[in-house]
Amino acid sequence: MFNQPNSDPYGGIKATLWVYFWLLIWEGMFRKWIFPGLSDLIFVIRDPVAIFAYLLAIRAKVFPWRPAVVVVVLMAALSLVMAIPNDNRLLVTLFGVRTDFLHLPLIFLMARVINRNDVIRYGRWFMIFSVPILLIMIKQFDAPSDSAWNVAVGGVASGQLRGAMGRIRPPGPFSFVTGPVDYFGVVAAFVFYGWLQPKVYGRLLVYVATIVTIVVIPVSISRSLLLGILIVTFFGLVVAVRDPRRIPNFLGPLVAAAGLSPSIRSMCRPFRRGGTRRRRRRTPRAR
Repeated sequence: MFNQPNSDPYGGIKATLWVYFWLLIWEGMFRKWIFPGLSDLIFVIRDPVAIFAYLLAIRAKVFPWRPAVVVVVLMAALSLVMAIPNDNRLLVTLFGVRTDFLHLPLIFLMARVINRNDVIRYGRWFMIFSVPILLIMIKQFDAPSDSAWNVAVGGVASGQLRGAMGRIRPPGPFSFVTGPVDYFGVVAAFVFYGWLQPKVYGRLLVYVATIVTIVVIPVSISRSLLLGILIVTFFGLVVAVRDPRRIPNFLGPLVAAAGLSPSIRSMCRPFRRGGTRRRRRRTPRAR
């Protein structure tokens, strides 16, 4: 995982990106459960990792000085120039610039240094960790809103967003529910790739990740997560239709979806009941 071939000129940068990857996934656990008192400090724990990756890239002369990155740098500098004369607090200004601009060049740096094998490796770990993340979300789904499972960052009780039927929207190990929304959209993309290219990942992993991607939809109580997976599904099917020989590869996920449909219908009751209650509140009483 972290070990890169000795001949790889970008080995140090890739190892730094892996550290960033792990922190991105598990940062929320430290902020909520392990070190809640250090939540604000852990919030910026990825910043030095990103900066170190940039320094390594500059040293290796692979920093992506493309127009989009140049615009980001110029906008950050312009924001500083315009904010400081307005008697703003310097730390507040720097934090705003950090939030808006610091991590954006990382996207282009990854495109510059990682290859197909690296992407496949990322996808494998995305699918592997989808299982424990789903299990945590199920526990949060069943637990009361004031349970220790459902604390917000800093250990704040009852700090998560509420969904239907008084349930919270499970964030899993992430700080907020936006974490699973983004995470499982990526998992869905790698699941489709696993079905389109059967030899890339093991069949067991792809089957398990397919089931997880289906089950997480009702558990999340998140329309955004559902929409993200539907978008990935649409384009995955478009790719399959363009090459009819790949259509039989999708029999597996179709069977999985059909077999899980009774369980999914029962888990979707909070959606239906919540929507019914909202419609009743909006409907004026007949006089």
